[in-house]
Amino acid sequence: KAALGIMQKIFKAKNLTVASLREVYKAVGADSFAAVIDNLGDNDVSSLIKKLDKLWPELKSASSPAQREHVLALAIGRAEPTAKAGPAPKGGKSKKIESVAAWSESMSARPPRG
Repeated sequence: KAALGIMQKIFKAKNLTVASLREVYKAVGADSFAAVIDNLGDNDVSSLIKKLDKLWPELKSASSPAQREHVLALAIGRAEPTAKAGPAPKGGKSKKIESVAAWSESMSARPPRG
């Protein structure tokens, strides 16, 4: 019970990172770590994920067991925090420019060859 209290304090620390989570996992072992995660409240698990992987796509929709599994995956190293998506690549010509070019060719004053 004391170990659970200590682990909860570690998880609630503001400076907790994925790297420090992995260090805790290595220090306490897989079984103890899993037992602590299983005994955390749903809100505690949710806030832990928000702290460690705030860009996880399933953050709001995942069930409690799925959230617990994601915390374990982060701790074990099976998963990495979701990276921020880069800016969308810009295309060559815009559609407006292409349509203006097509219009000007079709409205040419030259007579058709034939």
